[in-house]
Amino acid sequence: MNTSVSAKKHFANAHPADRNFFLVMMLLVWCAILSGFIHEMINLNTKGLLHFPWVTHVHGALFVSWLVLFTVQIILIRSHNHALHKKLGLLGMVIAGAMVIAGFTVAITSETRKFGTPLSDPAFISVMFSDMFVFGVLAGAGIYLRKQPAAHKRLILMATLGLTDAGFGRWISILIEPLFGKDYWTYHSFSEGFLSFFGFQMLGPLLLLLTVGVYDLITRKRLHPVYLPALGWWLLFNLIEGYLYYSPAWLQLCKRMIGH
Repeated sequence: MNTSVSAKKHFANAHPADRNFFLVMMLLVWCAILSGFIHEMINLNTKGLLHFPWVTHVHGALFVSWLVLFTVQIILIRSHNHALHKKLGLLGMVIAGAMVIAGFTVAITSETRKFGTPLSDPAFISVMFSDMFVFGVLAGAGIYLRKQPAAHKRLILMATLGLTDAGFGRWISILIEPLFGKDYWTYHSFSEGFLSFFGFQMLGPLLLLLTVGVYDLITRKRLHPVYLPALGWWLLFNLIEGYLYYSPAWLQLCKRMIGH
C-alpha cells in the first residue's frame, strides 16, 4: 500500500511529450515578444521616436540574450547534450542577475525620460518592478533547483512566461483591451480599473502559465509541487502592481524616484 501511494505521488521528471511541449512554449514566447516589440519599433520609427538611452539598449540585449539562451538550452536537452546544457546554465545565472539589475534601472530612467510628455506614466514603475521581482525569484529558484530537472525546467519556463507581458502589452493587449472596458490608465481606482488592467497586463501571460498546469494534468495527472507556488507568486505581484498603479501615494513616490 505504501508503494502504491508513493507511486501516485511521484511526478515523472520526463514524458515523451515534453520535448515538443517545451519547444512549442518557447516558440510562443518568441511570438509574444517579437510581435509586440516589432509592432512598437515600427510605430516609433514612423514618428521619429526610435531613440533610447544606453541602459535601455543594455536591458534589451540582456533580455534577448536570455531568450536565446532559453532557446538553446531547450534544443540542447532535445539533442541530449546535457553536459553543455549544464555549462551554459552558469551563463544563465549571470544573465538573469544582470537582467534584474538592468530592469530596475530602466524602470527609473525610462519614466524620467518620458516625464512631462504624453507617454509619461510614472505609476507604471510598479509593473516594471513587479516583473523583475517575479522573474528574479522564479529564475533564481529554478537555478537553485537545477539538480531537480522537473522543477528546474518549469520554474525557468514560468519565469520566462511572466515576462511576455512586455510583448503582449505592445500590440495584442491593445487589440483585446476594449473587451474589458476603457484604457486601464484612464481609471482612477483599483476597483474601477482592475478588469481593464487584468485584460491588458495579465491575461496573455496568465493563459501561457495556465497552459503549463494543464499540460502536467494531462501528462502526469497532477501538478508539479512548484507549479502552484510559482503561479501564486506571479499572481500576488501582479495584483500588487495593479493596486499600486492606482495608488496616489505610489504615484507620489514614483515621482520622487524619478526626481520630480
